[in-house]
Amino acid sequence: MTQIPIVRQILSQPDTGLLAYLNQQLQTPNFSPFKAQFGFHVDECCSQVTNCEDSREILSSLSLTLKLSIIVDSQTSEESATLHALEFQELLDAQIIQWSQNNEKLFQPISDIKGKLSQVSEIPYHGGYLPGFEMTRQFTLTYNAVQPQGKDNNEEQAQALYNPGERTPISG
Repeated sequence: MTQIPIVRQILSQPDTGLLAYLNQQLQTPNFSPFKAQFGFHVDECCSQVTNCEDSREILSSLSLTLKLSIIVDSQTSEESATLHALEFQELLDAQIIQWSQNNEKLFQPISDIKGKLSQVSEIPYHGGYLPGFEMTRQFTLTYNAVQPQGKDNNEEQAQALYNPGERTPISG
């Protein structure tokens, strides 16, 4: 069975990936006042070897940029719309950090998020243009790039239940 690369698991795995998590969070009541679309791209990626006392790990650091467009109601004043965008940014950053604290594949949680928020401008939205903001959020993911050389899941279960030479209720 082929294993999924770690970076793909971290970003896009349906139950624990960052992109799936953010898509799910954007549908929650916390984000209901906002109409947002987002995408991501990689600015740079570097790998470094870290020697630990008892083992060697190959760590990869991936600098990631999320780009978001936030659509605002055209009847909202620019000051109020800016406050809404700042609220959105704060909520989003908190969700990213919370996700990183709960993700076992990361070597360390995200501790620093940088980015920009544009002025109110015309944002492409479903084939047209609406007033809104463009926002970028930049952070680094650090993870062990090498998957542990594990045993087959069935082999692990068998070794956990019985020692070699022991009688088993069902042979096989």
